[in-house]
Amino acid sequence: MPSHSKPHQRPPIPQSIAIVRRPLKIALLGPSDARVLDLTGPWEAFSRVNEVLAEQRPDDKPGYQLELATIGASRFIDCFGGLKIQARNFRSLDLDLDTVL
Repeated sequence: MPSHSKPHQRPPIPQSIAIVRRPLKIALLGPSDARVLDLTGPWEAFSRVNEVLAEQRPDDKPGYQLELATIGASRFIDCFGGLKIQARNFRSLDLDLDTVL
């Protein structure tokens, strides 16, 4: 038998809900022996989103604020292949991070 029920519809969003536009804080954690692409790949992706958002909405804040941090005692990430990248120690990161990768 065919169903005569109406398809489920979402309730309308109340106009009184304010959308807060702030950059989402993303921390990329790098082990001391990281591969360069493990760090630069995600960094490039989030940076590209910021570029696209800036083109579409030049008056808005960027979508993402990025931090690079080490998980070891050193402030450097010695990447495979000899590239040395300076970063913050993860213990010094803000506590209000939205995402940690």
